[in-house]
Amino acid sequence: MSAPSTERPSVVEERPAGSRLRTLLAIAAVTALVVGGGWWLSRPTTYGGSDAVTSVRIDGAASTPVVGAVATDFTATTTAGEAISLAQLRGRPVWLTFGATWCAPCRVEAPDIQAAHAAQTHGVQVVAVYLGEDAAAVDQFADALGLTYAHVPDPDRALASAWGVNGIPVHYFIDSAGTIRATRVGIVGPDQIQDTLATLD
Repeated sequence: MSAPSTERPSVVEERPAGSRLRTLLAIAAVTALVVGGGWWLSRPTTYGGSDAVTSVRIDGAASTPVVGAVATDFTATTTAGEAISLAQLRGRPVWLTFGATWCAPCRVEAPDIQAAHAAQTHGVQVVAVYLGEDAAAVDQFADALGLTYAHVPDPDRALASAWGVNGIPVHYFIDSAGTIRATRVGIVGPDQIQDTLATLD
């Protein structure tokens, strides 16, 4: 008759529920760090440490127009299929703004631009130029935000190049005689809009 075994049966220890929760939280934290790091490395470059301006590179761009200069004329086609030019708009102030549908600061300020346009503040004509985008993308953006001012697609960035654009949003405020009276780089808010448009009178 064989002797009884002295070996103890193996016991599988169960991890406490709290330990599993800590493991899951650690995995979630590491995942968040990885995703956040990827966003940080791929984010748009900004000026001055502010998210108010997104830099863009346009090879062969002209020098940026300055206050007091006569605005460089152009003729373009809006998303509505209408020809528009600065020469045609002489006699009324023009707010020429450069941006893009993917530009977060541009999206932030769009409702305030729309409000000034809808109120016909100082009789200004708003013309928005969209860098590197076609009419379909611009129309979708404008419809989503309820924007009714003039929208000009600039798929090959020809207009942006002619105006020396190197960051968006950028704004040019042109008086009724065609002279640039003010420029603004970055997001513009309601107070700044009112003050700047007043300089066009």
